[in-house]
Amino acid sequence: MIEIHDLCKTFGSDKDDTRVQALRGIDLNIEDGEFVSIIGKSGSGKTTLLNVIGTLLQPTSGTVHIDGKNIAAMSTGELAKFRNDHIGFVYQSYMLEDSLSAVENVALPLLIKGEKPAKAMLKATDMLEKVGLLERKKHKPKEMSGGEKQRVAIARAMINDPTLILADEPTGNLDEETGRNIMTWLRELTAGKMFLMVTHDKELAMTADRQVQIKDGRIC
Repeated sequence: MIEIHDLCKTFGSDKDDTRVQALRGIDLNIEDGEFVSIIGKSGSGKTTLLNVIGTLLQPTSGTVHIDGKNIAAMSTGELAKFRNDHIGFVYQSYMLEDSLSAVENVALPLLIKGEKPAKAMLKATDMLEKVGLLERKKHKPKEMSGGEKQRVAIARAMINDPTLILADEPTGNLDEETGRNIMTWLRELTAGKMFLMVTHDKELAMTADRQVQIKDGRIC
């Protein structure tokens, strides 16, 4: 479960007149197994919220508890371990390593965790099979279509069996049909897990169990 209370995030400083308040007192709970979409225009704060929940940004004030753990109280090292163990990320731009093959990209979180390479590659191969890309496991990102790259990214996000999946505009770079297929993969693989998706697409947002609208850093 995710419990967020009075969450604020400020960038910049009053000293040089660059202060921007991206999040303004967010209160939000997400239950285990729930698929929630966060919808809002560009600059509304939705990606900032996702990045705070994903421990990529520290909150300025307020609290975020994930599975009972206060992430604001964790050290940098603790956050990195928590992120790798409990959170899977899916990005619009895929964020794959161009020099690595599909199976190597998927295995990367396991290798970072200290898994033996042979075991990591075996698990990564099994995960690629689940997303229908077993025959492409030796291909590098430049040799794959956008939909294939996103399926590799999904496999990588799921490789550590995370409790929370965070997706930032996961179909933003894809055509409509490929986007629908990607959402099918995501829904099937994240069943029973917390799945939080940021999007500006109202139709896509409506596929979630619950929609949360954010405007000017506040939930409407």
